[in-house]
Amino acid sequence: MGDQDIIGLLFRIDADSKPAQADMEKFRGLMATELGHVESLFGRLGINLPTGFFGNLSRLSKTAQADLSGIGAGGGAAAQGLSAIGGPATAAIGVIIAATGAAIGLGKALFQMASEEAEAGSKVFDLSQKAAVSVETMSALGFAAKQSGSTVEEVAQGLVKFTNNLGEAEAGNKKLRAEMEQLGIKTFNDTEKALDEFLQHFAALRTDQERTQAASAVFGARMGASLVATFNTVGGNLDEFKKKMADLGVVMSSDFARDADRFGDLVDQIDTQVDGIKRRFVANFLPAMGDALQIISNELKSGGESWASWGNFVRDEIYGIISSHQHRA
Repeated sequence: MGDQDIIGLLFRIDADSKPAQADMEKFRGLMATELGHVESLFGRLGINLPTGFFGNLSRLSKTAQADLSGIGAGGGAAAQGLSAIGGPATAAIGVIIAATGAAIGLGKALFQMASEEAEAGSKVFDLSQKAAVSVETMSALGFAAKQSGSTVEEVAQGLVKFTNNLGEAEAGNKKLRAEMEQLGIKTFNDTEKALDEFLQHFAALRTDQERTQAASAVFGARMGASLVATFNTVGGNLDEFKKKMADLGVVMSSDFARDADRFGDLVDQIDTQVDGIKRRFVANFLPAMGDALQIISNELKSGGESWASWGNFVRDEIYGIISSHQHRA
């Protein structure tokens, strides 16, 4: 390759296409069979088809194979080509293609909806496990937190601290146990029941200062203060609040959250598998790509003086133009 030549790369992929051709022939055979069944059906329905109708449709199907991605957006080239078929059955085929496009669009919309809900469900599921409460309780508290300017994550963080304090008190911390008992807590081996006991005591407190001090004592100084508004929203009866939220349709069931968590895990698993497949694919030609880039690098390095000379030539030409202009002036 000369110094002044244009440096380029040509990558030619040579592959045995016989398996792919065999698959396409099989597909065309199946398509022909199905078109035969449809032609027979139109005949039984008494619909007169133009001469060569199904031949045109068969050729059109080849275009549709390469344009499936466009069907969801409005039928693509396949739908546009229907005008060339003509005849009374065109509308029927148009309905089929439109229905197919609608199904593809609906499938995308359903998957998007499932992904969004699964993400929310998976989050509540994980937080409920960390906080040692039911999904139903966590989702109801999450709604109360949202109503009071907090978040479900803050509620979960406070409940983790609460659960740890319960465990420490049960394990023999007499001072902590006495403080928690003064706040109405009698159960130390069940976070949800202990929370309900605390909320009953909390609701009976008269001042905001008392409520902040009570929440801070068992949920931690920082998290306790931030959860006061949430506990005010819940009130003194956790089960009653959960029932109210369930009637509004905002309580998430344990089954849904478990399914959502599984859905999210499978999506992550598939993403990881796809990444692995891409790495295995690239690994086969990456060395060759590296060799090609090395050749380019060597050519650029060896032609450095020529590039500099060419740069000098361009510089001299520019100065020549400037000089010519000055002389004319």
